[in-house]
Amino acid sequence: MENEMIDKIVQAEREAKDFEEEAKKNKEHTIADAEDIAEKNRLQFEVEKKTLKERLDESTSQKNKAVLEQYLAESQSEINNLKQKVSDNKNSAITLVMSLIS
Repeated sequence: MENEMIDKIVQAEREAKDFEEEAKKNKEHTIADAEDIAEKNRLQFEVEKKTLKERLDESTSQKNKAVLEQYLAESQSEINNLKQKVSDNKNSAITLVMSLIS
């Protein structure tokens, strides 16, 4: 009876040790899997970050282009107004000179 109890204790100790080793292996695999997932998530984040930055750059570029086009249109309008004023002043000067000559 005593030997049977000793055998059961030894068997239980072996099973506990095997269970502990299996748990340790599972823990190592779980940590490795978690690290792999974290690395994949980090890489995906970097790709998404780059994509968003490209979209932002494109959006900013389009906005800047629109602002520059608006500025160009306003500048061209001012140039045309100034040309008209010069033409009007030239005509006024010619008229004045012609009236002084007569």
